Amino acid sequence: METKDADDTPRLCALCHEFEPAGGCVGGHHICAACVTAIVRTTEKLLGVTDIPPLCPLEGCTEFLRAPTVEKARAGSRRLARLVRLAPADPEYADVLAAFGAPLAGFAGGTLAAANVRNIYRVENSALRAVYEACRERMDKEGRRGPGANEKRVFHATTRAAAGSIVREGFDVHRAGKAHGTALGVGIYVANDAMFSHGYSSEDSVGARAMFVCQALLGAAGRNSKSSGGQHVVFREQQVLPTHLIHYDT
Repeated sequence: METKDADDTPRLCALCHEFEPAGGCVGGHHICAACVTAIVRTTEKLLGVTDIPPLCPLEGCTEFLRAPTVEKARAGSRRLARLVRLAPADPEYADVLAAFGAPLAGFAGGTLAAANVRNIYRVENSALRAVYEACRERMDKEGRRGPGANEKRVFHATTRAAAGSIVREGFDVHRAGKAHGTALGVGIYVANDAMFSHGYSSEDSVGARAMFVCQALLGAAGRNSKSSGGQHVVFREQQVLPTHLIHYDT
């Protein structure tokens, strides 16, 4: 069923392009109930904000979301989070592959260039991206006399079984140390080089490994993150955005 305005124009969600927006921001942007719900839940989880509505996630908009008029989106509506498989001929694929295979600085033979890359996916999660970009903007404003957001491309090794929850909900600081300890403190552990991160990976039953390529806001050392030897621990989930997922074996 299509929900339309009085002029019979289809009201498409500005984020997922589905019909039946049923919500949006006070500035008039149409956002479907599924997207509004996911944004609200993600904002509450990552920022702890429950008493005010989140900002509209559309680029450049400073208006607040209003509550959707329906509780759930229709069955079969587009998921807010998804993986998009990249073709090897895609320039985006080549860019991620080059970063993945780059040698580890100062470590002879430290490269994943010879690894068998099975697939590279783009991670699409508009709710996580909206929270991340809001965090980056705030950190840049706060750091006018310091490092600001200090954004960096980084890597995070995981298992294929665990990758799904990260795609849907982002990283969870409360799971820190479950697999490899917390030598630098409690937070999300990422590395400058894929080879460094590979040291913390593990094979699944078919010999495959998984690694996320992420954007991270390192901010001020000691306050937002801590670094040592090419590894960083980021203290808050909203400071790390998974952008690509690599399935590979060695």
